[in-house]
Amino acid sequence: MTLPLVDDPSIADLVDDTGTGQDGTVVDKAVFEAIATAIDDALIATGETQTPGETTTEVIEARGNMASLDARISGVINDDGEFIGVDQSETLISQNQPQNLVQNDDFLVWPDGDTAAPARYVLRGTGTYSIQRCGDGLADITRFETAMCARVTTNATAFLSQVLFNSSQYRGSSGQNYFSGGCWVQANVSGAVHISLTCGVNVIDSGMLTDINTPKWFSFSGSIAGALSISGPNDITLKVSIDSPGIVYVSQITCILSSVAPSDWIPCIKEYHQETLVLDDGATAFLRTFMAMGRDALVLSALAHAYSGWPSPSTLRIQVYQEVSAGTNALFSTELGASLAGISPRCFEQLTPDTTYRWRCFSRSSASSYFGIRVQVTATDAAVTGKVAVDIRFMTYAQMFTP
Repeated sequence: MTLPLVDDPSIADLVDDTGTGQDGTVVDKAVFEAIATAIDDALIATGETQTPGETTTEVIEARGNMASLDARISGVINDDGEFIGVDQSETLISQNQPQNLVQNDDFLVWPDGDTAAPARYVLRGTGTYSIQRCGDGLADITRFETAMCARVTTNATAFLSQVLFNSSQYRGSSGQNYFSGGCWVQANVSGAVHISLTCGVNVIDSGMLTDINTPKWFSFSGSIAGALSISGPNDITLKVSIDSPGIVYVSQITCILSSVAPSDWIPCIKEYHQETLVLDDGATAFLRTFMAMGRDALVLSALAHAYSGWPSPSTLRIQVYQEVSAGTNALFSTELGASLAGISPRCFEQLTPDTTYRWRCFSRSSASSYFGIRVQVTATDAAVTGKVAVDIRFMTYAQMFTP
């Protein structure tokens, strides 16, 4: 078969008559069979039985709701037949069980106050730089997908960093060590903000953010070379850097072991716990008990149960403290009062926070909030002769490693 079909011998070799009807090519069954065979060869591949119309229908169905089949597949496969931005083995890992390695990724835990770096982060820079907790109910209500974010301000440079693995926790491999990550950012300066990961030998960097005053998901993806495992111990540190004067909001920081950059925040797995502290028949003016906090945590609420046996009338006070090296910081307290006399049980009272947000935050990275929670019960006009149970509800981050 020759293409175009007009040049195929079955057609090209035909000769017209001279008008007499007595010469030229004799058109018989064999001629039509030759033409039909040439057309079949042009339209249907050898061994196939599907008609061109059936093939067209299949292509139309395959493009789905897109304008063309090319539009549907071009975002997945490039012109060389390679998957776009995908290492298939890593993709399966990241799709099935992505684990965000960043602790306090949503900036909920601020044990040192609203103007000090949140738990697990370090703020450094040159010139004058500062950080501020922002979000719901605060002076600056800026936030992204969660209740809080951090605002970093500098008149020179600044960076907010976190050690994801210390030198004893991750030694890498002799091959490639793929990491990807990102964060939500908003900056009032262009070409100065970037997020990066470093092991002290190599750096994976996102490049500079160019959007101004617009929330932007900003990501990086790459590998830290095998030198990580053979050049000696190194911390693996994530940084959000500001290289010139400006104001930057940041939150929802993510880093995963994968060669595929996440398209949005991957929340750390959170665990919600309830611990019940019971105080029983002290026959004194007050009772006290203590619970240590072994991991970073945010206390959410307290629920008090006062049972029968209290003198009547009695003013009963249940207090919950954050206990630190310098003493205690009030978390929750309640005055139950004489109105509860004669009721058994006396109360089921939800306690609400008394004072500053920071006292609800616990972190091993903060010396000021390392100890734990103390519950104290006081009866102001008689001995404590009944029973009190206080349920402490708190949230912690489930992490594979704790540097």
